[in-house]
Amino acid sequence: MASDIQRCVDAIGERLSLQVSLTDVDLNSLRFSPHTEDLIDEVRRDSLLMRHTAPWVRAWFAEYGVGRTTKPVRVEPHPDRDTMSRLVVPVQHRGVQLGLLCVLDPDRSCNSPELASMADLLSELAALMYDEEADRLQVSRLVHDLIAGSASAQARALKDLHEVTGVTGDDAYVAATISGVQGSPKPPGREGDSHGEPGAARTRAGAARTATARPELLQSATATDYHVFLMPAPAESAATGDLARIIDVAHGCCGAPIVGIGQSYPLAQAAQSYRQAEAAMSAAARLDQLPAQVAYADLGAHRTLATRPDPDLDSAIDPLTRVLIDAGDDELLATLTAYLESGCDAAATAAHIHVHRGTLYYRLRKAETMTGLDLTRGPDRLTLHLGLLSHQWITSPRRPSHDTPVRLLAL
Repeated sequence: MASDIQRCVDAIGERLSLQVSLTDVDLNSLRFSPHTEDLIDEVRRDSLLMRHTAPWVRAWFAEYGVGRTTKPVRVEPHPDRDTMSRLVVPVQHRGVQLGLLCVLDPDRSCNSPELASMADLLSELAALMYDEEADRLQVSRLVHDLIAGSASAQARALKDLHEVTGVTGDDAYVAATISGVQGSPKPPGREGDSHGEPGAARTRAGAARTATARPELLQSATATDYHVFLMPAPAESAATGDLARIIDVAHGCCGAPIVGIGQSYPLAQAAQSYRQAEAAMSAAARLDQLPAQVAYADLGAHRTLATRPDPDLDSAIDPLTRVLIDAGDDELLATLTAYLESGCDAAATAAHIHVHRGTLYYRLRKAETMTGLDLTRGPDRLTLHLGLLSHQWITSPRRPSHDTPVRLLAL
């Protein structure tokens, strides 16, 4: 189906003798006809290279009604930028706007008669995009069931995914979760459920058509504040490339995505990789000492924190550590944390928190007196460190972008 859509785009460009780009409804480039470097402007060049559109471009198009009208719109050159005139044609099928056909038309030669002459191609393109969207939603729902459904739902989803994409339960996959992407939320399970949208069409298409969703990258939105990507587990270098691609797309939307990455599992156990990715993302969102993009495999002791509910962590804090926490001496807590995280290196701790070593020893003795713990004993240090880490986890404010609603990204 993807090749048929490309064929239609190429044919439209050839008939018009102009360069065309097919975008989603947010103007992010999906496919494009052959382009000549000296006949494109800055906006089209960036769109083809980056596959996403700058906010000012969306605002420019919106001034001419793009996104609000179902009719072709002439967008005039931007007064402050080196841009060309273009004709923007909404691509619709069964009342659903699926994308936009953006025709670079500096001479304004493309008009209603030319568009009417290729009504057959435009109609075929719309129908193909409609079916592709239906397939994407079908795979998205199946992936959702696979990673977040009951055991029976997971089994059904795995069977159906094999039928529509060819993947098997033994194929190795890695889950990645990403938050902090700006946009309008889509409530889970509601995309296309009414008014003739593609989600409703999939039940009519069903087994009569093999879904064209790419098995090499399955994706699903499972919550209103983050995305889930399910990718095959290739060689390490390739995996890094796939992750970089996801982060690059997210950076185009928000500039500072928070990403968690699970470990590799057979597709039948993808839910486990998803839970790990979610835990890693949550850790990255809560703790500033972790990078914004972190793998579950690199969490270390933070795994204990990330995989347990906050109430459980709070109740597990040792009563002796609780004495320190309840005292509310933030300076003392910060000193102890720095000391324990330095491997109990007094010189390094004093330098890190900018105090005299004597001041450090005074604070350590004060903590021992308050709690009865002996910081020369490994078990006591572990008790204190786990308690302080748990408290820090529970009370750390999430990075602001973590709760930003997002929409499903199309890669």
